[in-house]
Amino acid sequence: MSIIADTIAEKAGLTKTASAELAKSILEAITDKLAAGETVVLNNFGRLSVKETPARKGRNPRTGEELDIPAGRKVSFSPSSVLKDRVK
Repeated sequence: MSIIADTIAEKAGLTKTASAELAKSILEAITDKLAAGETVVLNNFGRLSVKETPARKGRNPRTGEELDIPAGRKVSFSPSSVLKDRVK
């Protein structure tokens, strides 16, 4: 997080403490929205969404024992075309 806070402090002219608190607040807001099942769109960066995963059978790699993996949720990220182009 310090890299993000340092960059915010440098570009916005804030103190490191204020920029760290800002970064923390932004990440908490994103986390809260995802926990509520909402999609978060960050312009020119990408889209974070929650996807449901079905229950399925799995296997313990050490013992080979079959086990049931319960249904759940996972976070999915789709980068924007702007991010894809910049990374190229």
